[in-house]
Amino acid sequence: MRSASLILTVVTTTSLGAYLLATRRLGLAPSSLRIAALRMTEILGTALLFFMVNLAVGVAAILALRAATGWFLSAYLLNDLSLLVLSGLQALLFDSWRRPPGRDPKHVTRGRPGESDLG
Repeated sequence: MRSASLILTVVTTTSLGAYLLATRRLGLAPSSLRIAALRMTEILGTALLFFMVNLAVGVAAILALRAATGWFLSAYLLNDLSLLVLSGLQALLFDSWRRPPGRDPKHVTRGRPGESDLG
């Protein structure tokens, strides 16, 4: 079995197990899975934006250091999985920050003065 097939099988199996646990033991509604999937894609998009900005800032810093010091620094220093993982964590934190717990996201006014956060 190839590596990609094994990984896909493992992820599919654990996803099915999580679905069964969530619906049978935790009482989560299957219909809310669509909303969760949409939120996940929003967070992934935010993570990609953070990744692109982090990469751009990193390249700019490397070019600035090259120009200022005359030393050669490789852009391959940014070729690390940790940059992608940390960008994902930034996106999770940002999403958690802008969606306070216990509030319906459609009623949040995003901090406009004079408006209530409750519908």
